[in-house]
Amino acid sequence: MRKKQMILITGATGFLGSNLALKLVQEGEKISAIRRSGSVIPTILRPFASLIEWREADMLDLFALEQAFENIDYVYHCAAMVSFEPDDRKQMIRTNTEGTANIVELCARFQVKKLLHVSSVAAIGIPIQGQMASEMNILELNSSSSGYSISKFESEREVWRAIVEGLNAVIVNPSLILGETNLSNGSGRMFGLVNRGFGLYPPGLTGMISVQNVITCMVGLMKSSVSGERFILSAENFSFKDFFQQAAAHLGRPIPVKEIKPWILSLAGNLSFLFKNLGLNKESANLAMNKTFFDTSKINKLDICKFTPIKEVIEEICGEINLASIPTFGNSE
Repeated sequence: MRKKQMILITGATGFLGSNLALKLVQEGEKISAIRRSGSVIPTILRPFASLIEWREADMLDLFALEQAFENIDYVYHCAAMVSFEPDDRKQMIRTNTEGTANIVELCARFQVKKLLHVSSVAAIGIPIQGQMASEMNILELNSSSSGYSISKFESEREVWRAIVEGLNAVIVNPSLILGETNLSNGSGRMFGLVNRGFGLYPPGLTGMISVQNVITCMVGLMKSSVSGERFILSAENFSFKDFFQQAAAHLGRPIPVKEIKPWILSLAGNLSFLFKNLGLNKESANLAMNKTFFDTSKINKLDICKFTPIKEVIEEICGEINLASIPTFGNSE
């Protein structure tokens, strides 16, 4: 019988990593997953705990990572620190950049067959007005760049260096990821706002995609012969207005009809109450104000995933949500 290949997932206790681990273990793959000491195994993975080999390591601890890389064939690098808090900026840039540098170094040293690095559209440069953002855009770092964007851009550079040196690797840049297991952080917090009856919506527009579609693309790219490329992963360019209004309709809540004015978002740092519950600060408020369209023709040409329309994703998530578990204004921690 052919020996199964060992797959390592970093960030397996996070939203994307845990969903990826779940899919792979359900498909019978041999999985090893990295987690920090003291971190909790996600609820969705507990029924499969005996089928996953958990290895304790921190992304900045090269020695611990070396042990985690023993007998590994393929690596999905999903781990990343995500924060838009100014106080976390330096640490996030260091953690994501140095952590990725350690991962690519070990992939080369242990002769891993392929690395898939999860970046973000935050690392995609802003296109000229009227054009769509594509994989060809290069982020121009300046004083307005968010710490998260910088960290993902610098992390990508570590992977590109390794690719030039011969590492078999591919990069994905997901847009805003939606999924029912992510209701207390990130995009999931928007469902909490809608459920609470929040009557406003941000004026921006961005790419959105379901977590399952992201995973399907990741697995497809890992199994393919594609190497040395980056791919924007986005199902649709979708406005926050449509998101908030459709979610409200499915949750039976008042339909938001008023746009949050840009000048209000620009004062986000001084509006702690609004900020805390929107999950916004000055950096993330800028994202909610912008309208960025993403070109997905490159990933579409590979025909490895049929993207689910965002209106269907919203409907499905709202149908599965346990309303009592959604964060509200009084309980957003």
